This record gives sequence, structure tokens and C-alpha cells, in this order.
Amino acid sequence: MQTDDLHNLPLDEKLRLVELLWDDISTSTEPFPLHPWQEVEARRRAAEFDSNPEMGLTRKELWERVEEADG
Repeated sequence: MQTDDLHNLPLDEKLRLVELLWDDISTSTEPFPLHPWQEVEARRRAAEFDSNPEMGLTRKELWERVEEADG
């Protein structure tokens, strides 16, 4: 399948392919490549969270915010 073929697919088929790809990626044991700046930022955020865990959200709080934003 060529890229142009993918662009011409109906939306529901594109979403199905995205889900299949995401499922495949999520089960991969292959390391996810990061740019150096992404590695630095991830470490910075982890250190910030470690020093102040209250800055994070619980799963419940996250979904409450999503539902509020969704209307």
C-alpha cells in the first residue's frame, strides 16, 4: 500500500489502521527512539515530579478534567 492509498481511505478505515499500529507499537519490546532534547526534557520532568508529587493528577482527576473539557 502506498501513502497516496492511505490518504484516500475513508476515515473509519484510517482509524482502524491507527488502532492496529498503536496496538503493535505498544507491545513492542524495541526501544523507543528519542531525540537528545526529548531525553533531557523527560528527565527534567521526572525530577520535577519526584520533588513535588502533588503537582501530578490522579487518574480520577485527569478523567474529570477530560469530561469537563468535553462539555
